[in-house]
Amino acid sequence: MAWRHARKLPLIGVFLLGAIVLTRLSLMTYWSLGSVDSSSVARLSLFWVLALIAFAMLARFAWQIWTGRHQTRLDIERQ
Repeated sequence: MAWRHARKLPLIGVFLLGAIVLTRLSLMTYWSLGSVDSSSVARLSLFWVLALIAFAMLARFAWQIWTGRHQTRLDIERQ
């Protein structure tokens, strides 16, 4: 079985991307706390929404990898 068909490596990649998204979001929140004007609050809210959407997409992709639903038709026919 090729490395790209294994579950472990894609899951590690997805969890690493999730950690990067959460780290970036927390750093942006920490940096934005110093300036409390309306434009920075709106921009921070937008970043939160977009980051949470990205995190939800990564979580769904991790679930698909975990259950084996990320395979293509060709991968299924080879098994």
